[in-house]
Amino acid sequence: MSIAETGVSPCWTAAPPPSSTTLKNHQSANKNLAVVIASIRSGQVADRYLVRDADVAAGWKGIQSSPLGAVPKKDVELVQRLVHDLSFPKGAATNNACDTASFPSATYQSVAAIARRFDDCARRHSGVRIVLLKGVGFRHLMLEAQSVHWMGAPFRNVMLLA
Repeated sequence: MSIAETGVSPCWTAAPPPSSTTLKNHQSANKNLAVVIASIRSGQVADRYLVRDADVAAGWKGIQSSPLGAVPKKDVELVQRLVHDLSFPKGAATNNACDTASFPSATYQSVAAIARRFDDCARRHSGVRIVLLKGVGFRHLMLEAQSVHWMGAPFRNVMLLA
């Protein structure tokens, strides 16, 4: 339960490099500006992203910047979705500095197990409509507050911490 309340607490194998706000985003982010801006605004409203003016963020030390991009989405309502490329820059990326052995173990149920659960609920509660909210199948586990400096993303005139 502590992960849900305070976030994942990974171990880091390196110190973050000096802050960089001049990193360029992937071309896909530039080509899909409306999607990127809408995603950033949505994340800010939901308290998932901290967004500050680049001038303010320039005074912060130890912010690891990684580029943003946009990738095709299977959902017909959204053509693209925002991604934060934590594997860049090569050799000095957030993914390179994270000790994956420190990650909590996770188990995932197959689609068949979820379908069996629906069937079981339908048998036990006949006549009751069973629904699943769209988008609840995946939940992004947040990092603990002490680690967010690894999640910087410069975008236009702002710095985003995810």
